Amino acid sequence: MRRQPSQHSASRSRGVAALTVVMILFFVMALVAAYTNRNLVFEQRISANSYRSARALDASEGAIDWTLSMLNGGRINASCASSNTITDNDFRGNYLRLVDIGEPDNPGRYEVVWKLNPAQKMFPACISKDGVLSCICPTLTDRTPAIATPADGIGTAFNVSLRTPTNELQPGTLNIDALGCASIGTGAGACYNQAPLSQRQVVSDAKSGIRAGIGLVQALPVPPEATLTVGGGIVMNAGALTVTNEGTRRNGTQKIIVDNTTPANNWFRFRFGVDSATFKNQPAVVTIDCSAGCDSSNLADIHARFPRNPIWIEGNLTISSADQLGSMPHLPVPPNVPTPSTPGNVNDWNPIMLIVNGRLTVAADVRIVGFVHASDVSWASPGATLYGAIITPGIFTGTADAKLNYRADLLEFIGLYYGSFVRVPGSWKQLNTIS
Repeated sequence: MRRQPSQHSASRSRGVAALTVVMILFFVMALVAAYTNRNLVFEQRISANSYRSARALDASEGAIDWTLSMLNGGRINASCASSNTITDNDFRGNYLRLVDIGEPDNPGRYEVVWKLNPAQKMFPACISKDGVLSCICPTLTDRTPAIATPADGIGTAFNVSLRTPTNELQPGTLNIDALGCASIGTGAGACYNQAPLSQRQVVSDAKSGIRAGIGLVQALPVPPEATLTVGGGIVMNAGALTVTNEGTRRNGTQKIIVDNTTPANNWFRFRFGVDSATFKNQPAVVTIDCSAGCDSSNLADIHARFPRNPIWIEGNLTISSADQLGSMPHLPVPPNVPTPSTPGNVNDWNPIMLIVNGRLTVAADVRIVGFVHASDVSWASPGATLYGAIITPGIFTGTADAKLNYRADLLEFIGLYYGSFVRVPGSWKQLNTIS
């Protein structure tokens, strides 16, 4: 007689089968989870790399804009902050040498100050943390200034290098090489490191190198041909008007031009190539609000801080002090003016470029070295002298002796070197290395 399986044995068999199926399902789910997690980890790594790359690229792009701002600014200290100290140089003076305008080959060129000694190359650099920049601007006399680094070491950084193009097409063109770092780095691998090229190795989570071409928009594209150019005429109520052409290299240059044919609304554009509002808004132009009137103290302070920037006076200006405005080593140096360290070197030239959107009154025995444009001019000091040129669409009124001396070299210097640096369209280029 056959024995029938008990109900207990059948239940146990079904339980074992169910457990086996569940275990298989768990194993399959584990495989699916592992595969899914693998993709997730991979995507997280891609996202992190993309984030670091974007930070580095943003840092290098910011470096270009920062450098343009510095090139268009005034005197700075070792931390790249605005300085009132006369012994501090501007950014252009720290890193660029002006090639003498007397050279027949490509006048108006810039050269980097380390051209003859690449081991002296410098890299202005900044650290960015929470939107705040901490920067260093090394010089030949202070090559490794201290920089404030965040206590937690977190932040982005960049450094820049100025280059003169090997195939320079026109004066005033430069390249900015910028290295952006997603992390600051430490020691010899820090993004702000100033080590010589042979030892330079910046280490960062991600780096981005770019190059941008920049060019100078000249503030005085066409230097005046005359010592005095007027639109409304000359009225000498007292004293004598003495106009000479000193040191000019231009044969037949006129001493006085009376231009009563250019319409008033085209006068400024005809002289500067742009309308007055556009000129005033250029990055390098420094504006002083003189709507309530200004005197020499306002002007002298600005010119000391911004030695090679066009100065725009909005309102009337009265020159009430005998302090000299502007300098040029080729001129005789009066007793109260320091002698330049290297007379004749254009890097020591510091003429003033002054645009007065109002009346200019010369009421002191001042020596003005540079270029002046004013709505109208009142000359009231017999001991005042101008070297350069003066232009007015209005009337030149004299109530005392007026001595005006034309200097073609000085005006050419202003024409070649004064103005705003801007990006050259289409010059952006990605770099694999920055040196």
